[in-house]
Amino acid sequence: MLPNTSTRPILIEHCAFIACPSQQVWAETIDIDTWPLWAPTVQSAQRLDKGAFGIGSAARI
Repeated sequence: MLPNTSTRPILIEHCAFIACPSQQVWAETIDIDTWPLWAPTVQSAQRLDKGAFGIGSAARI
């Protein structure tokens, strides 16, 4: 049986080449509400904190 990880952070990494400016990529990345529209493996996404999204921000996917 696998341990319960529901309360522990999970780190997911993925690399891809995207042919557009880094500012545009970052704008899409921090817009959590739109993740389900462009990421086929994300069924829902919700911010768990307030303020600007960045290092230390929390979200539930």
